[in-house]
Amino acid sequence: MREITSSRKGRWALASGVVLALALFVGLAGPSIVPYDPVGLRLELRLQPPGVRLPDGEIAWFGTDQLGRDLLRQVIHGARVSILVALVTVIVAGVSGTALGLLAGYAGGLTDMVIMRLVDLQLAFPPLLLAILISAVIGQSVANVILTLSIIRWAVFARIVHGSVLSLREKEFVEAARALGGGAVRVMVRHVLPNTLTPIVIVATLQIALQMLAEAALSFLGLGIPSPLPSWGVTISQGRDYLQSAWWIATMPGVVMTLVVLCAGAFGDALRDYLDPRFGA
Repeated sequence: MREITSSRKGRWALASGVVLALALFVGLAGPSIVPYDPVGLRLELRLQPPGVRLPDGEIAWFGTDQLGRDLLRQVIHGARVSILVALVTVIVAGVSGTALGLLAGYAGGLTDMVIMRLVDLQLAFPPLLLAILISAVIGQSVANVILTLSIIRWAVFARIVHGSVLSLREKEFVEAARALGGGAVRVMVRHVLPNTLTPIVIVATLQIALQMLAEAALSFLGLGIPSPLPSWGVTISQGRDYLQSAWWIATMPGVVMTLVVLCAGAFGDALRDYLDPRFGA
């Protein structure tokens, strides 16, 4: 039974990885292949349903929006922004959180207490409400969205790394490195940090899906990516006023984003089971 379950998990993980790779390719190369003018108006083609053939002979597979723009092209161009925001946020939050968690766990004492109390304070706030507050203060832009999401997520990495370092700093190989004259920075970077990479990679993979959802939520509320720059959250937000008359404006990017987020979560779970067999036991 376990072999059957593992086989199913493996196939699902492979399928999820293929979808993620395709989404990444579309985000990187799609805008160069498929031209799109985010401010171009074609009012004579507004609110056309999915699959309609346009006067120029092209088929609008996802339909058109309230300004006559092709939704499929919006989704393709929006993938670059949404995926870029998620990846950069995870990198910024991961690097800063890892550094602070590593320092707190290895140094201990007052340094540990100050950093981990900041982590506790950060984690005490609901992430989305904190993101809304920060976004309302600093304004809309891609850089500000990345900054906002990094601020609300660094503590997750710090907490994970801190727990790992506490279990590693008294190990024999760490004590041997100190006995051989290794400085604190050298011991942390050369000996402790490499042994914390597995939980960092697992958390980072799972966080990518969460950051895509967070960016979409902020953009939906008008606090994220500024229009007319396309992103999945912006397109969904623009379609909420047309749910009855043109359901496809919000539904098509929503379905694509849901698929990518589910695949990212499934791939993260599979990666966790592979890198840490205790979870798959």
